[in-house]
Amino acid sequence: MPFRKSAEQFWVIFDTSQYPPYYGDVHELLATPAGMIMRYQYRDNLLTTEACSLAGSNKHARVLLAYIQQDCPYTRTDQHSQPRDASAIRKVIPTRLGTMLNVIKDGANFYFDFMVQEYPLCSGAVIDQIFQPLMNADEAPPDKWVSTSKDWPSIEILANGDPAENWQGIIDALGKAPIQFASDAFWRIQGPLTKSGRIVQPRIVKEKANGRTRQLRTEFLMFENRTWKFQLVSSVARDVPPDRPNFTVQVTSSDPNVLKIAGSGQCDVRHYDERSVEYSTEPMTPFRNRPVDVVLKTDPGGIWPMGPRLSIRHSVRKSHIVSIIGVLSGVAAVWLATIGGSELFKSDVLNGIRLVGSGLVLGAIAKYMLTGKIEFGK
Repeated sequence: MPFRKSAEQFWVIFDTSQYPPYYGDVHELLATPAGMIMRYQYRDNLLTTEACSLAGSNKHARVLLAYIQQDCPYTRTDQHSQPRDASAIRKVIPTRLGTMLNVIKDGANFYFDFMVQEYPLCSGAVIDQIFQPLMNADEAPPDKWVSTSKDWPSIEILANGDPAENWQGIIDALGKAPIQFASDAFWRIQGPLTKSGRIVQPRIVKEKANGRTRQLRTEFLMFENRTWKFQLVSSVARDVPPDRPNFTVQVTSSDPNVLKIAGSGQCDVRHYDERSVEYSTEPMTPFRNRPVDVVLKTDPGGIWPMGPRLSIRHSVRKSHIVSIIGVLSGVAAVWLATIGGSELFKSDVLNGIRLVGSGLVLGAIAKYMLTGKIEFGK
């Protein structure tokens, strides 16, 4: 589909994954559900002049993310990896499309908050059309990591195709030696979905300091006594090394007293497989939010993560409508019971009993609502 060009250029951001903390970024980028916000950080000397100008405008602009490395084996230590042949040609694999929502400059650092969206095509002449001019102009690693482009026709081509097929194409490209990710596990998350199958959209949260937006992030608002699920889609690259370990995904809750994972929370990473990960919320006290993370982690792990690790924030609370009705019902219950048992109805015992009975009924209703026993559907 055509892109809304709120800026003349779009971002081109590269991952090289030569340090353990950044190696996991590519895995997270490929596994994160569409619509969620991720944050990247780069030093100002890693941006091109055009990228610095676009950052200064802070306009919403399209983002193309890509992994780049020398097309040769890499030597890896606990702290760093480097190509064995520094003169080898560079290989570029597009990994994700998105929209830049917020750019913050703090000292010599730029912080980029972008919403992840489509999986791009990762084959064809269009790859060279976008990336070769950047490499020729020294606007790609190892010179610059954040660049811009005006080649809108090419990025529109990259957005074509079936998302699942595009994702599998990226996995096949990353999983082929000598790419650094050749022995890794690959999976992604769809959802969350309600019991009826409706996809839940995240809400954007602005974190401010001194009246300025410092960061954008996403979270899911989930009411008490609800049951949702993620679809965990896993796959294996076509060229799998024989010594590749058997991977699993372990799903946990940061606060099981508020949000519980159904079953063992463990899923095998298999070829073209899809599993449901179900979880539910417990009753909540009125007018109180509880932040809880659903954490999905690939095992085995290590200093160099061999698969994604996601932490998906949920804000769990009781419906404000239910809380208000519960409180009002409780106040009315006390009032009716007090009036019915007062001197006003000393000579009209029958009506007094009726008022007290009504108060007891409303009290029961209030208790149900305030303890999370009443649901208004999914």
